[in-house]
Amino acid sequence: MIQTNEALAGACRAWLEQDCVGVDTEFERTRTYFARPGLVQVSVGDRVYLLDPLELSDWTPFAALLGSPRVQIVMHAGSEDIGLLWRLTGVQPVNLFDTQIAAGLSSLEANPSYQKLVKQTIGEDIDKGESRSDWLKRPLSPAQLEYAALD
Repeated sequence: MIQTNEALAGACRAWLEQDCVGVDTEFERTRTYFARPGLVQVSVGDRVYLLDPLELSDWTPFAALLGSPRVQIVMHAGSEDIGLLWRLTGVQPVNLFDTQIAAGLSSLEANPSYQKLVKQTIGEDIDKGESRSDWLKRPLSPAQLEYAALD
């Protein structure tokens, strides 16, 4: 779990050397107009990093990652994630690949959920049970951390 600005800056320097980085978010959206960030997940190769937005205050290094034309940011149905990341960083991903849009264009199915797309393409079942849990409560539960890492 990345919980310090220094750790985030170091990680972002390494991620800027990658060709492709996966990004996802978990958030709370009840009783509020704008989603409140609870967690940001970053995947690079076979590693997953969990960023704690309740502890981090300097998102400048992450903004540089999102704004890099060299690094492709991969998301699934990223519209809410993009809005949340915009509020954290002031930047939208410059080089974005959305797997939901790609699936629709490839005639798999228009607007498939992440769960359905994973099942269709690699035959794996994904448990989405923690998706609506309280992402603002600390500490996050082991089930939430596992869900976030696999999502």
